[in-house]
Amino acid sequence: MVINYSKWDNLEVSSDEEEGAGPVVHRLDPSSGEELRYGNLTVRSKSTEAEVVGSKEGKPSSTTRVEAKVAEESGTSSERTSGAGLDLLCKNGARCEGYLWSQDRGTCTVSVLLPSGARAKDVSVHLLDRGTEFGTRCARKLLVEHSASGTRVEGRLRHPCGCDDNDLVSHWEIRDLRGSADGARVLAVELRKLAPAQGVVRWWRTLFEDKGEAEVDVGAIEERGEARGGGSFAEVWETAHREVFGKKTV
Repeated sequence: MVINYSKWDNLEVSSDEEEGAGPVVHRLDPSSGEELRYGNLTVRSKSTEAEVVGSKEGKPSSTTRVEAKVAEESGTSSERTSGAGLDLLCKNGARCEGYLWSQDRGTCTVSVLLPSGARAKDVSVHLLDRGTEFGTRCARKLLVEHSASGTRVEGRLRHPCGCDDNDLVSHWEIRDLRGSADGARVLAVELRKLAPAQGVVRWWRTLFEDKGEAEVDVGAIEERGEARGGGSFAEVWETAHREVFGKKTV
C-alpha cells in the first residue's frame, strides 16, 4: 500500500525553541487578594502562616509545610459542611432517633444514616398497608432495612403516601453524607404526598404517627403561604372540600 504524505505539506508547526513558545506562568501575590479564573476553576491568593522547613545550612528553603494548616481548615470545613448537610436533610421536618425527615410542597424525604461502605444491594424499602386515598392508590406504612448494619426504620405514616405503579418500589437512593469525616452514607427515601385536590398542599406535622415525634410548626414553614392562583390556603381548601364532599366546611 502506498501512503500519500502530501496532506502534511501545508501543516503549520512551531518549534519549542521559538520565542513565546514557553509556558505562561502567573504568580499570585498572597498580599494582593488576586483571583485567577480558568473555566470553572477559580484560584485565589491567600496569605497563610506556614511553617518554613529549614535547609541543611540552617537557612529557610523555598519549600513551606502547609499540610497541617490545610488539614485544620479541611476539618473545620468538613464539620460545617456535615452540619449543613444534616440541616438540609431535616428542612421543614425534624431529626428523630434513627432517621431524619424533610418535606416540600409535594414530597416527604426520609433519610437514614448508614455506615461507610453501605451498598444498595443490602437495602430494602417497602410501602405497606395499601389502600385508596382521594381516589389514588396509597400506602400507610413504611419499612426501610439495611441488612448489613442491621438498621431498620418502620412506622405508620402520619398521612398516606402515593403508591401507584411508579411508587411500588418507592424512589430511593444511597449517597455519601457530604462532609462526613468517617465516610458515612445516607439512604434517602422519597414519599409522594397526596392532596384532596389540585392546588392544595398538605404539610405534615410528623413523619410517623406512632413514634412520639415532636410536631413541626407548619405555620412557620417559609414555603407555606398563599396557594397558586392567588387565593389563600383557606380559600383553596374550602373549594377543594366542596369539590370532594359537596358541602361547605364549618
